[in-house]
Amino acid sequence: MLVAYPDACFTVDVKEGSAVAPLARTLRATNAAPRVCVAGAWDGWLAGVCHEVGSELTTALGWRALSTLVAGIPGGTFGGEASARRHDMSTRGFCTSDGARSAGD
Repeated sequence: MLVAYPDACFTVDVKEGSAVAPLARTLRATNAAPRVCVAGAWDGWLAGVCHEVGSELTTALGWRALSTLVAGIPGGTFGGEASARRHDMSTRGFCTSDGARSAGD
C-alpha cells in the first residue's frame, strides 16, 4: 500500500508489540515515515517505532500520554519544546530526534 499509493497518507494502528520492528523496517525501506501516523494503546510501542524510524514519523498518543495530557499532569511525557514537525491537530504526538515523544501545538 505504501508503494502503490505514494501520495497517500496512512494511519497504522499497532495491535501487537511484535509488529513494532517489522513496521519500523517497512517504514524505513519505503521512506514512507513522513506520510504515516502510527497509533497504538501502548506508549512504549510507539516510542519504539519512533526510536527505530526517526523524527519524520508522526504518532498518535498512547493511553498513558493521552491520560497525562487530559489530566494536565506537569512533567508528563510532553516535557519541553519538540524538535519535530508541527501539524494542525493538537492531540498528535511527534517523534523527536532522540526518539522521545512530544505533544503538538
